[in-house]
Amino acid sequence: MDAPMLARECFLTPPPREHLERHLRFAFSGARDRIARTVVHLRDLSGPRGGRDKLCQVSMIMPDRPEVVIRVAQEDMYNAIDCTVRRAANRATRLVARRRLRGVRFAVPVEQ
Repeated sequence: MDAPMLARECFLTPPPREHLERHLRFAFSGARDRIARTVVHLRDLSGPRGGRDKLCQVSMIMPDRPEVVIRVAQEDMYNAIDCTVRRAANRATRLVARRRLRGVRFAVPVEQ
């Protein structure tokens, strides 16, 4: 899985970057082969004013699917990363399961 980290208007030090990479590896382990690319954007929306201003956005590109974008704003960047990655992994898992079910034909018993 390709996961470039883009931090705009937010200085990304090694600890949050490692936290993000670890969560991405773990969360997408089951759907890794189905995701062509993952892009993460981190941003501080309101600067020094405080509040729910840390934005984490995860964009996933899967073959034959439209791009999936998950955005979460929290007061703490770690919480924003955790919540966004968890929601993105859940969405990826559902999409992969749906794709698998499309190929399955259910046999209906015929009563005689």
